[in-house]
Amino acid sequence: PEIARIEVEYSGEALDVECYGNLTCGYVGGNASANENITCGDIGGNASAGCNIMCNDIEGNVSCGCNSQCKSINGKVEAGGGVHIEK
Repeated sequence: PEIARIEVEYSGEALDVECYGNLTCGYVGGNASANENITCGDIGGNASAGCNIMCNDIEGNVSCGCNSQCKSINGKVEAGGGVHIEK
């Protein structure tokens, strides 16, 4: 239960990011994963989260345990809840 209180937030670019709590970030050039939620700008690879993913554009696949809300996803989407894509 305590891990849900961990949040990683950074600015700038990163190649691949793996977080054991919530992840808040800008651009990720590669893959991004978090045990809880991801809130990011663009992700250049795949995105996976234990709960929600809220991002701009994702170039790869999306896998999340709850909801996904993105502007665009270029891969396949697997979500335990709802999926909302703006375009």
